[in-house]
Amino acid sequence: MSQQKIGCGAIWGGVHGADLEAETGGLVASLFSSSADGQKGGDIYFLSCCQGDVLTKIAIADVTGHGEVVADISQKLYGQLLERINSASGDSILRELNQYAVNTGFRAITTATIASFQRLSEDLYYASAGHHPILVRRENESDWIKIELPRVPAGGNAPLGVGQDQRFDQCDVKLRPGDQIFLHTDGLIDVPDGHGERFGETRLMNVLTEGDRDARQLKRQVLDAMGDFSRQPFDHDDTTFIAATIR
Repeated sequence: MSQQKIGCGAIWGGVHGADLEAETGGLVASLFSSSADGQKGGDIYFLSCCQGDVLTKIAIADVTGHGEVVADISQKLYGQLLERINSASGDSILRELNQYAVNTGFRAITTATIASFQRLSEDLYYASAGHHPILVRRENESDWIKIELPRVPAGGNAPLGVGQDQRFDQCDVKLRPGDQIFLHTDGLIDVPDGHGERFGETRLMNVLTEGDRDARQLKRQVLDAMGDFSRQPFDHDDTTFIAATIR
């Protein structure tokens, strides 16, 4: 496991299996990512810092399928994300990524979330393409809440590659020092036990509610809970999650 300070203009991300810690001026983040059948898979993670260490961007994406079979698609999509990450807003990035997916004929549907934390205004801006909601826990509360986009007409904020000229929205929520955020792909809640039962959202929320305020410790607690439940390697799907605490 490595630790890294993400300075202005730096980028921390990829499609490889990883167990990493990083910090920016706005937050401390802890990542776990594993591929189902190789070193690279269909999950994408990304964290960058720009604008004088004021703006931190986080992205997580899940390409349908897993392991080496979809690694080429996820690598190409990650490259497109790198080219666009300095765009002003997450919704515009998702629109361009969706156009790329449609134009290149991606056969694998991809969900994604892009979040940007502006530490001076304490705003978290977020946009989603059919991905799981961002989870937030306030510094003085124990329960986590889902931060979801408002309902939009059919077809809006859908996974990448579903349709041409798709609409994506960006919303924002205020975060304070000590608040936490959590992002994950399907692989986490789909972890099976020996009888085929899924780990599920309820177990995840219970672990998070009892979990530590430190991002690194919270990651370890989630991994321990997944391992205790499954009792086998995580080879069912690519599995990625990011825990972060606002500074």
